[in-house]
Amino acid sequence: MATFEVSLLRSRQAKEPYIREILEEKKNRGLSFEQMAQALGYSNVYMVQLLLLQTRLPERQVEPLKVLLPGLRDEVMAEMRKVPWKCFDSDNIQDPAFYR
Repeated sequence: MATFEVSLLRSRQAKEPYIREILEEKKNRGLSFEQMAQALGYSNVYMVQLLLLQTRLPERQVEPLKVLLPGLRDEVMAEMRKVPWKCFDSDNIQDPAFYR
């Protein structure tokens, strides 16, 4: 049975530097979420989740992603392979869409 490392980044603020670097590299390469998703065999929704550190990057996709985003630091790639920490976010519950 496979075991996965769990991310210690527990808030959006903690993830922000990583997410910023990922999205900046995507922008620098001129890639859309759709283009990246097609290259990796994912849906565009899953691709967004992956780049926003909301789901983990499977090991088999590490090298293909490095080809698409070669400027990402090893530290960022390592964080993408970890299981994201998911918990209640009090900021989300304040969204007026929840009260409609």
